[in-house]
Amino acid sequence: MKTNREKYKDAFKVLHTSKHFHVEVESMKESRKTAFGFMAKRTLIATCIVMLSVFGVTAGNGFFAKDAQSFVLVVNAADDSTKDELHIGEKLAINPGIGGHSIGTDEYDSGYYCINIPIKFEGEHIKNIDYSVNKGGFQIVEKKGKSNIAEGNEIDVINAGQNGGGPGSEVKYYSNFTLDYNLQSSETIWINIAREGIPLSDGGDFISAEDPTIQDLEKHYQELLDGVVITCGVNFDDGTTETVDMKMGCAIDDNKNHKFTLERVN
Repeated sequence: MKTNREKYKDAFKVLHTSKHFHVEVESMKESRKTAFGFMAKRTLIATCIVMLSVFGVTAGNGFFAKDAQSFVLVVNAADDSTKDELHIGEKLAINPGIGGHSIGTDEYDSGYYCINIPIKFEGEHIKNIDYSVNKGGFQIVEKKGKSNIAEGNEIDVINAGQNGGGPGSEVKYYSNFTLDYNLQSSETIWINIAREGIPLSDGGDFISAEDPTIQDLEKHYQELLDGVVITCGVNFDDGTTETVDMKMGCAIDDNKNHKFTLERVN
């Protein structure tokens, strides 16, 4: 007499050799395969939707197309009359050009300067540019009655000379101001940074010294311009803003000539 275990084994052999069993098994395999395929396809479709959503948003910000909110900062270089782009982390010697510059000491042996900043922002969809400086202020020289300044915070006169302009020009001083993008022409506006009352370690003797050393010149120009940062906010038509910080400096060559520099921080 067969045990229950043996009966189960015999029944399984019969079932295993049955065509019906094979059909059922194949059907189950196909069902699992179909279900898995459907799940895989559904997962792939969902992934594609997510990727399209991400890239679709990114494309609007310039992932697939050129970024509409881009600009370049152009500087008149000191070595020639060409214009150079000033990139993040770079430093360029600037050419004040027509505006020029003035430096000196007052009756209290304090230093002053007035330096033309020959920069221009170029790009698309730019509405205007905000200017500010952390020390001193701006001297703006324009043709009288034809101001390019959209708005600004006027301050008292800074006694540091005048750069640019001529007969019929008007001079105003600002701690910060906004300039329309299409009105950046150096032919109609001169943007100067100006400051007075700067403490100097030797009372400014280096300015009138007959034969100062390169080291002395470097030291004193550093004192004049120490920590001066010009900040510009480039405002786009869509309401976004990109900020640019530039450190003011000075380089002395072997012939003891000085060249003012701008270093772009961001």
